[in-house]
Amino acid sequence: MTASVYTIFQIISDFFGMFYIARFMNAFIHSDNKRKSNLYCLLYLTYPTLTIFSLFLGNFPILNISINLISLFIISFRYKCSLEKRIISVGLIFFIMLITDIICAVLGNTLNASLIAETPYKSITSLVICNLIIYMISILFEKAEISKKDVKIPYYIWGCFTAIPLLSIISVLITIQINTAKTIHITALFLILLSINVISFFVYDSIIEIYEERISNISLKEEKEYYRKQCIYMQESEKELFAFRHDISNQLDLIKKMSHNTNSDQINESVAYLEDKLKSAEMFSNTHNIIIDSILNMKYTEIKNCGISVNCKCRVPCKLNIEPMDLMVIIGNLLDNAICAAEKVPDNKYIEIQIIFESGMIYIKVENTYIGKLNIDDERFLTTKSNKAMHGFGLSNVKKTVKKYHGSTKFNYTANLFTSEVILYLE
Repeated sequence: MTASVYTIFQIISDFFGMFYIARFMNAFIHSDNKRKSNLYCLLYLTYPTLTIFSLFLGNFPILNISINLISLFIISFRYKCSLEKRIISVGLIFFIMLITDIICAVLGNTLNASLIAETPYKSITSLVICNLIIYMISILFEKAEISKKDVKIPYYIWGCFTAIPLLSIISVLITIQINTAKTIHITALFLILLSINVISFFVYDSIIEIYEERISNISLKEEKEYYRKQCIYMQESEKELFAFRHDISNQLDLIKKMSHNTNSDQINESVAYLEDKLKSAEMFSNTHNIIIDSILNMKYTEIKNCGISVNCKCRVPCKLNIEPMDLMVIIGNLLDNAICAAEKVPDNKYIEIQIIFESGMIYIKVENTYIGKLNIDDERFLTTKSNKAMHGFGLSNVKKTVKKYHGSTKFNYTANLFTSEVILYLE
């Protein structure tokens, strides 16, 4: 096996390294923090570009280590995270790659690995096997990270994708024992095995996306069911409150007539007090649209308990050509986010709500004060809650529901004010 062939395989392995580095980055920095723009994908080319450059400069350990660390650090900008986390993640990834490389070298040399020691393909075989082992380890690390989320992927799927690099290693070891095998055949096999692992990389990502989408749909379904039950509860409560107010009003009228006959100042004061209480028990939203009134009145109680000032402007008909649960998911999530943000503000806790229907279009606006801290990726707002595995689907569900009605979402923010706007087009 000539040195030129080994150099070609070294270059191929450097490009293959992009794929296990991507797995490690997903595991240590988290795939949720990945920037959306496809231009950031080009950062992965930094690794093969710089390592190939160092290959032609010569075998200088300090140079190789420096170039590997610089490459990993540049690639880490594909993800949004703090500088401390970026440095720690790059260090851990490099450490794992280095340790694996050292172990492979030790097994190949000091332990006289009989399967490859006497073959003319020892160097290339060790190179390929080392890359496949690192790739297999990267899959295991990513599995551990994904398992922390509420994404349950069957173990047989994990097993299949972990088995691909493992079986590739076994195939390499078996093939090089065939004395009649020609260099071209060995080279072709190695390239095919690496290609299979690259293909499995993209198939693996597609399967993860499918399962995450499934979890998102389950979350949306559960959210709709939750709001449906709350809507039913609020409707029943409003009916009872209406009946209560009606009875109390009648009783107050009767007491008032009796008080006029007896000229009792004490009775008059009691009646006035009860009338004030009754007025304060008026519904927050009374548009006569059952769905909108239910969700706004339900959230008003929560807003009031948090000590948040609120202003609401609604102009909608009694009936709208929209699925009730879709409307509740949109308004409910926007208000949940607004309440969560506004309650953290030390002073001037405020929420403004607008829901306007005009010319077959619904305009929804929720504006709230916030502490000025946002967790933003390029095209989306990430959850700031501590348990990220169980949160973060709110705005995703809003966008998904809005898309159903060919609508649009818009989010604006200033130093202390956050605004969410939604437009829905109804037939």
